[in-house]
Amino acid sequence: MKIEINCSQELLEKSKYCGTGLGGVKHDVVSKCWIALAVQEVFPNSQVNNHIKIIFEGGKLYLKDLVLDLPVYAKGMIRDFDACDRYGMTPEQTAELRLEKLNPFTFEIELTEEQENILLENISLPDLTECFVAKPNI
Repeated sequence: MKIEINCSQELLEKSKYCGTGLGGVKHDVVSKCWIALAVQEVFPNSQVNNHIKIIFEGGKLYLKDLVLDLPVYAKGMIRDFDACDRYGMTPEQTAELRLEKLNPFTFEIELTEEQENILLENISLPDLTECFVAKPNI
């Protein structure tokens, strides 16, 4: 199964201060960056680093999470997002650079049959239905 993730301009705008420490708070970049917000539209309880980690609350897995590969292109976009937060720049300068340099994009993640089964075992039917309605090309 393939799932398309849309890293929109709206999500870039929403996350432009991520990790900058604006207001004295350093946001949790694995769950608040541009790509993480896009993944969370499909998998609400997830984090993104060099992979996607879906966390199941009360799940049947021993570790209660599922790790999915992130395409190379998406990893590069994470690096580009992070690279806009340069030493000595203000949060406003970082946000402005992100909006200037980064463009919306989409990517696909491909789930193996085993990963699909794990999702079916750990995500409720309404959650899956909402995911498939939002992504009809799956």
